[in-house]
Amino acid sequence: MLAAANIGFDTDFWRRARARFPYSVAVAEEIFLPSLYVTLLKSAGRWIRRPEYEAIIYLPSVRRGLRTVYDRFAHLAQSRNIHAVIAFIPENGGDRTSGLLAIAAATEQQRAHISFTNVGRDFDWSSFHPGCHPTPAGYHMIAADVARVVAPLLATNQ
Repeated sequence: MLAAANIGFDTDFWRRARARFPYSVAVAEEIFLPSLYVTLLKSAGRWIRRPEYEAIIYLPSVRRGLRTVYDRFAHLAQSRNIHAVIAFIPENGGDRTSGLLAIAAATEQQRAHISFTNVGRDFDWSSFHPGCHPTPAGYHMIAADVARVVAPLLATNQ
């Protein structure tokens, strides 16, 4: 179990460099780990008033990861004879592009098996959420937006 935990620690996307001698080597390793540069990119987006996740989605490793998730989800849905739907829900009203960028990472084959939607294009963000979670009106807006994608799928399966 300890060996499995150590392997998980050493290969996790969010891992930190292990403290070791010489310390400068550990610091140099840390600079190139996603746990540092993804966090910095997210903060940089906030500093320049861009959506926090926008720069992260441009990273080739993140785009590959998204395509891997899309493939797995599409295969799971196909194995159960259902059509997959992926809805990107922005963290706040200032982010109208991160979902579109994540959708753009999909291949044409993935688009044939998954319906994507970037939720929130016409929300009244002033009543969406006052803090961490959406208000009841916010959840209603999310459901209505996702329903636009799901309803045609239900109609074709009847």
